[in-house]
Amino acid sequence: MGADDLIDLLTLQNPEGDNGENLTNQLAAVDLRLTLPFLRKGRVLGHAAGGDSQEFFWRLTRDLTKQATAGVDFSYQRRGDTILSLDPTAKKERHFRGGIDLRYFFTDSWEFHSRFAMEKVENVNLQQDRDRTNILFLLQLRCHFFGQLT
Repeated sequence: MGADDLIDLLTLQNPEGDNGENLTNQLAAVDLRLTLPFLRKGRVLGHAAGGDSQEFFWRLTRDLTKQATAGVDFSYQRRGDTILSLDPTAKKERHFRGGIDLRYFFTDSWEFHSRFAMEKVENVNLQQDRDRTNILFLLQLRCHFFGQLT
């Protein structure tokens, strides 16, 4: 794949241009570099749990009406597999999260969002029998200045 092919691959197109024209913006140069693992100050960036973790996430969203959307989700996360081999006193940290939410659009710009979620954490910070339960209740009134964001 040459540079021209990569530019064609990354071309942005707006199918609804002025007077029905097809507007195309092309990138003049592309420089892609990937360094693994991506570290900052010796820590892996990207996921809240860090690099020594695994997560399964499932979400179902359903439009109830043209203006209302409901969702339900579940997440299972574990952390500490590599650390366990280095520190025999460490215990695997496990997270079980579940939540439900409702979004209601009054207009294209105004939205009401509510969410209830619960999380059970076992072996917090890899310490045996240090468990906790977190509960989140969220109410938001959002204004999207440039129309509805979905």
